[in-house]
Amino acid sequence: MAEQSYQPNPDVVAQRVQDEVVLVNLRTNEIYTLNKTAARAWEMIAEGRDRSGVEAGLSEEFSVDEAEVGGELDSLVAELVEKEVI
Repeated sequence: MAEQSYQPNPDVVAQRVQDEVVLVNLRTNEIYTLNKTAARAWEMIAEGRDRSGVEAGLSEEFSVDEAEVGGELDSLVAELVEKEVI
C-alpha cells in the first residue's frame, strides 16, 4: 500500500504568526488557527512530506513517541480534510 500523502488546497493561504499558523480558505472565507504542533505538521505537509515523514519529523522535533504523534496526526489530518484545507 502506498504511503498516504496530502497536498494543501490551492484555495488556502497560510501565514505563520509566531508559534501558530493561520489558514484562510479563500473560497469559503473561513479562517483556521493551528497551534504550534499542528502548524509544524502543516508546514511539513506543504513541503511534500508523506504521512510517515510528518510523523517522524514531529516526533523528533517535539521529542514525543511516534505512536503518540500518530494518533494526534490522524485527528489533525481528518480535521483538515473535513475543513477542505488539504
